[in-house]
Amino acid sequence: MMFDVQVFSKNSSHEQRRTISLLILDASTSMQRHGDVPEKEVNRYLDALREDSANHFASLVTFSDTYSLAIPLMPIGDIPRYKKYKADGNTLLWRTVKRALQGLDETWQQLSIWQKLRTHVVVCVMSDGEDNRSPRVNYPQAVQEYATRGRQNGWTLIPIGIGIDGRKLARDLGFNEDLAETVDASEAGIGKATTSFIDHTTQRIR
Repeated sequence: MMFDVQVFSKNSSHEQRRTISLLILDASTSMQRHGDVPEKEVNRYLDALREDSANHFASLVTFSDTYSLAIPLMPIGDIPRYKKYKADGNTLLWRTVKRALQGLDETWQQLSIWQKLRTHVVVCVMSDGEDNRSPRVNYPQAVQEYATRGRQNGWTLIPIGIGIDGRKLARDLGFNEDLAETVDASEAGIGKATTSFIDHTTQRIR
């Protein structure tokens, strides 16, 4: 399991409203042109959650040739500054998103009904390219199945294309097409994507 439900349960009460936010971030070779901007924006996102409320739980998954659980799901107050972003490799987009949603769904199914009612899940995928690594024999259907389960759970699924069509990214992943965004492949564009994710996440705790 990618996410530890015990960490979530021990650090929240049944009475608290809380959010689980999962950022799935492209770390393929094409992201090298952005230098340390993705790392800075991850930290801006984490800082925004810290300032908003203690009732945020966050996680970061990155992908290139493989998927990487860069920050396991934990209370926002326990997450240190992120310093490990490195862009290199291909784009294992579909399999990574499927694996992340599957792990999150396993955690979700272990929560009590009351915990589910008091918890909102926001998942954001930011990518600047098409998948070129996942096996075509069962993708993208496999990721779309878990995205459907997420929507049925009431999760907010946000696809953001960095210099690519966000609506096509949504269709490939099975995400909410009406929440899709397309931003410029630039520092300003990545900043806009981060701000959008922050807005979707912080408004849920109030």
